[in-house]
Amino acid sequence: MKLLFVNPVTRYLDNARHVPLGILQLMSIIDRDHRWKQVLYDANAWRLDDFQHGKMKGLQSALRSDDWDYVLIGSLITAYNYIKLA
Repeated sequence: MKLLFVNPVTRYLDNARHVPLGILQLMSIIDRDHRWKQVLYDANAWRLDDFQHGKMKGLQSALRSDDWDYVLIGSLITAYNYIKLA
């Protein structure tokens, strides 16, 4: 099983300040119990996507990098615009 976790941009006009601990906890539990392939695309830290102009190059690259069984994305309401475009 191949899982892609996506941490969306939460505050586009502000710097990234926090590590996505919730996603990392889930990845750790899955790794401990199942040993599935997992990748984290941290859009909030990398800031490769210009979602305000509809350009999602970083996310598209992550999605095309493998044949994912599941893509998991989640965040707070402040990431709604990014998730809507994803």
